[in-house]
Amino acid sequence: MNATIPLRRSWLRAGMLLVLVGIWLTGCGVSASVRAGGGGGGSSDGNGGGGGSPAGEDEVRVRFVNSSDLDVDTQFYAANEPLDDPREDLFQPKYRIQESIGVAGTGIVQAGTQDEITFPCSTNTFVGTAGGEFLDPDRGTLVATGQLRFSRVGDSFDCGNTVVFGYKKEGSDYDSVPPIPDSRD
Repeated sequence: MNATIPLRRSWLRAGMLLVLVGIWLTGCGVSASVRAGGGGGGSSDGNGGGGGSPAGEDEVRVRFVNSSDLDVDTQFYAANEPLDDPREDLFQPKYRIQESIGVAGTGIVQAGTQDEITFPCSTNTFVGTAGGEFLDPDRGTLVATGQLRFSRVGDSFDCGNTVVFGYKKEGSDYDSVPPIPDSRD
């Protein structure tokens, strides 16, 4: 009988570990409007932030490429409804997406890495960055801010495409790159 107690404890510990991992994975999940596309930290090899299958016809994949030497808060926004003035209307808290992007769903993509998300797409889909905040990787302090960039379905991408938002350093200047369709689509 004493031999079964340690065995039961082992199974109990294994079960508790599985429950904790499940809770952690759920916490890293996504809201109803966003589905993780393969993200989870990204890669520095230029082959995508986890790959994943291509975006479906009613989805858009957004890839965040941080080629700078600083971490970047992507400041990413997306809306699936008509906007009168996207420059003003898109960059509202209700459209901010960060929970499925970067380190632990913070919206921060580390220096030299990339990540991506996939979410629903319609004829009214707008995507944009408020510019991105370039952060010192050791202190987390703000070093620079990029320019506001946005696009709408039909302008520079279509549903089913991958749109790339780049964050880079040129000389001593840090900036975001206008959204462009991924040439691999």
